[in-house]
Parts: sequence; structure tokens; C-alpha cells
Amino acid sequence: MLNGTAGRHTGITLQLFTDQQKEVEFLLMSLPSPYHAGDYRAADAPGRIYPRFVIDDPRASIDLVVYPAAELRNMKRRQADGSPRRLRLPQVRELA
Repeated sequence: MLNGTAGRHTGITLQLFTDQQKEVEFLLMSLPSPYHAGDYRAADAPGRIYPRFVIDDPRASIDLVVYPAAELRNMKRRQADGSPRRLRLPQVRELA
């Protein structure tokens, strides 16, 4: 189970890990909501720039940062309280 606090219209931030970064943008082009493309510069990794997309959904802003799949190995698996920090897409669908 993921945890956190959010109110109505709270923005959503997602980190995506894939070697098919262009496929993410192709998917976004097929959605009805407009989006903006830009760059994300990681504070903990100076000099690294990642693709960033912000979807302008009226319910909440959705901020996507796309990382190479290999960087998933460097991400912590658990939060301080022991709950998972990351989930695979099928696991996220089970929560919905």
C-alpha cells in the first residue's frame, strides 16, 4: 500500500522508469488532456537532465518525470516506515 496525504486537487507526481521514453510521449499525445514537455534537473544528481511532462487535468496537475530503466535499481525500495516506495503498474491497478 502506498501512503501519503492529499486534498482535493492536490498535484500528482509520478516517476516513470523505462528505456522507451518516446513511447511515454506518444501515449500522452493520445490523451484528451493537454500536456507540456520540459526538463527535470535532479538536485541529487547535478548535470543529469530527464524528460518531464506535466498533464493539465482539471482535477489535478500530473507531473511525470521519465528516468532510464537502469536507474530504478538505485531507488530505495522501502520508506522509513517499511511501506513500499515503488510499485509495478499491475500493483497500482489493484489499488484503484
